[in-house]
Amino acid sequence: MLTHLNVRDFALIDCLDVELAAGFTVITGETGAGKSIMVDALGLLIGNRGNAMMVRSGTSRADLSAEFDLAGLPGAGEWLEERALEDAQDKDRCVVRRTISSDGRSRAFINGRSVTLQELRELGAHLVDIHGQHEHRALLAPETQLRWLDEYGSDASLVVAVRTHYREWIEAHRELEALVAQVRSGEHERKLLEYQVSELESLTLEPGEVETLVADQRRLASAEEVRSVIAGATDTLSDDDGLTHRIARLGTELGTLDDSHPSLASARELVNTASIHLSEAETELRRFGDSVEINPARLHEVEERLSRIFDAARKHQTQGPLLPGLLEELRNRLAALGNDAQRLEEMTAAEGAAREAYDRTAAKLSVQRHRAASGFTRDVGKRMHALGMPKAKLGVVFTERESERGRENVALEVSTNTGVPPGPLAQVASGGELSRLSLAVEVVAAGQSAIPSLVLDEADIGIGGAVAETVGEMLRTLAAKTQVLCVTHLPQVAAKGHHHLRVSKTENSETRARLLTSEERVEELARMLAGKSITQRARDHAEELLQEAD
Repeated sequence: MLTHLNVRDFALIDCLDVELAAGFTVITGETGAGKSIMVDALGLLIGNRGNAMMVRSGTSRADLSAEFDLAGLPGAGEWLEERALEDAQDKDRCVVRRTISSDGRSRAFINGRSVTLQELRELGAHLVDIHGQHEHRALLAPETQLRWLDEYGSDASLVVAVRTHYREWIEAHRELEALVAQVRSGEHERKLLEYQVSELESLTLEPGEVETLVADQRRLASAEEVRSVIAGATDTLSDDDGLTHRIARLGTELGTLDDSHPSLASARELVNTASIHLSEAETELRRFGDSVEINPARLHEVEERLSRIFDAARKHQTQGPLLPGLLEELRNRLAALGNDAQRLEEMTAAEGAAREAYDRTAAKLSVQRHRAASGFTRDVGKRMHALGMPKAKLGVVFTERESERGRENVALEVSTNTGVPPGPLAQVASGGELSRLSLAVEVVAAGQSAIPSLVLDEADIGIGGAVAETVGEMLRTLAAKTQVLCVTHLPQVAAKGHHHLRVSKTENSETRARLLTSEERVEELARMLAGKSITQRARDHAEELLQEAD
């Protein structure tokens, strides 16, 4: 439950520090004193949006904090523990804090650690349920009616599970549709790749083969010319008067000279070396000449092979030696498209699993809702009767519609007079009747809800007299299960509170709130009964109201 609220520099409040207890706490004060500002501050602490206009004029930021006792609230404790946000010293204690700067920037903290606004909302959903002054208008919205039916008789964790599974299913469905579109658009590409890969594979081209074929083609094409040149060369070297014999004879002649001059000796050596090299050259030329093949059939075969290769290269706008690498690239691209098919199978299975999970949980939730509907209408009907609508009857109409809230929509229908068929709230109920119906629903839903604190901001508007006393009794009874904080202008309601906070303005127009003593409660109730001129009769009536409450 909420145990402490501290507000600084927020709207009209410069500093407000309030200790709160279990039971029914009423909050009163003159019009314009700032009663609802406390509710607004608490709303910010559970994730409502803020803006720079909320910062008190002349200050740099608003600073708000609230402390909660989590004893008996496993949901909130587990949420904190899962995110490592629990208070290490006291796991039953939780402090939330919110700051809003004059430039509109906002920061949120849970137990001193910075969190997102979404995280603050998630925790707040476990801690406080706030019903504002215009909540009866929200009752007209189908989502509000469904939420209250769920608060009355549905497992909160199942409601969350349905929402989670629906979003997972929708996300999986979107991904599947995108992948299907991608696969369809890639079908033409797949067929083209298959043809290109088949075409290149039929070449059976090996790395380096093009270079070898080009060399072979050149050699085969010029074989006759080469052999002619080689034959001439060997003749030049090997004839009787060829270079080889002439150089050999020259060496012999130089060897007959009897002179040891170094230049002559060097010349002899060079001539002898040349003779040896020429002889070796002749041998190599003959060997090469014998290897040169004149083979028109082989030349034709090589040229045909090169033609196929170069045709394929031109078709793929590349060079012949690069075709093996291109083939590998095309194979990889084709394999990637094959992976799309596997992903499609996997995504189809994932989408089906997500859908099955949603269907399973939504079916369970539907059973709970239909089961809860009769009890909900019965209990709300009893309170409507107590609130001065003795002939009113409430019904729940289900219509099929899949959403993150489940398989159905809910519409509340009401009949306010005997013999009048029930109809939609907006068409049948008057403003006053809608206000009473809203209050009845709030009390019934809160009585079943696991949320430990209910805050009502003038939810009793439009109600007075004996009905007002009934409202006070309802809230006092509800407070045995749930902490109730109620901003009220009705003395009959205020008298039923276990605790009484009075909000007032100082001479500097600053808002203050303090817990009233028994004597002060009499004066406050007398003011609410009589207005500015408080009479003894009003005080006596106030004391009577307090005694009746006890």
